[in-house]
Amino acid sequence: MNYIKFCQEMQSSVQCILGNSYKVKIIKVNKLNGVSLQSTFIENKNETVTPNIYLEEYYLQYQDGHSIEELAVDIVSKYFHFDKCAELSVLLHLDFEMVKDRLFIKLINYDKNKDLLEIMPHVRWLDLAIVFAVLVKKEDEGIGSFNIKNELMENWNVDTATIYNYAIKNTPILFGLSVRLLDDIIRESVVKKFCNTVDEEAFNTMMNTLLPKENNEKHHRMYVATNSLGINGSSVILYKEELHSLSDRLNSNLYILPSSIHEVIIVPAEDNIDKEQLLNMVKEVNETQVPIQEVLSDNVYYFNRETDEVYSLIGCKEKIL
Repeated sequence: MNYIKFCQEMQSSVQCILGNSYKVKIIKVNKLNGVSLQSTFIENKNETVTPNIYLEEYYLQYQDGHSIEELAVDIVSKYFHFDKCAELSVLLHLDFEMVKDRLFIKLINYDKNKDLLEIMPHVRWLDLAIVFAVLVKKEDEGIGSFNIKNELMENWNVDTATIYNYAIKNTPILFGLSVRLLDDIIRESVVKKFCNTVDEEAFNTMMNTLLPKENNEKHHRMYVATNSLGINGSSVILYKEELHSLSDRLNSNLYILPSSIHEVIIVPAEDNIDKEQLLNMVKEVNETQVPIQEVLSDNVYYFNRETDEVYSLIGCKEKIL
């Protein structure tokens, strides 16, 4: 069964389970970087908020042998367990005074999202765009939020500059900053995978061979920077004070490599670093390791701690706003 037929069958099966009090649609949802996903959209007259339940992952499960009926039951279960936060969401749409301290920024690629940006207030920054969202809830496993579109901004009777000023101030407060050595993250990942199969001495020998600590102190230390949740964490490159603090601690200007919309890699700017190699590394990772809708940029950025300027290795420079 091809994907189009699968979506039609899923719609019919979910509708059959829910009955006539609900209306089940399959809608196209435009994601970042030109990606579109098919979503099961369930309408009920008593609800104002409903989840998008994407069908691509269910199609993979179908190809692995799961039945349409089994997958439809799972979709219905997700729908009824979804925390809709309907009342709060509606209030936040109506009242800017309730929203202003919940505004935050996200970074996306400008050229790859021109269609989306036509309907969203934004600020262009280098080859990126700063867009805005409202935090509805924040939990350890994730957040609930909605993006701000032009129509909503007009209903609030505010302009982009006002939204930006609140959002840029709120984002570090709402989400914080996490900066960790890449080697430490790799070690932790390997520990989780091998802790029950490799004895401690053998593990330490293996890791010291792969990631010798003495080399890390002398060459190209790499840090992963994101926010406290690791969601839309690339925006930390606009945390002016935090970047200053990190560059002072490392006693160096910084190269910033956008590994995805969720995080960036920071490298102290040493004279012997090959800038072309950095650009090639970012491009290769984006092409082979990062889902298309999570790619931020193939660029590399350079933070000058003396001037607060961020240079783009492909393009121009700007101050952190």
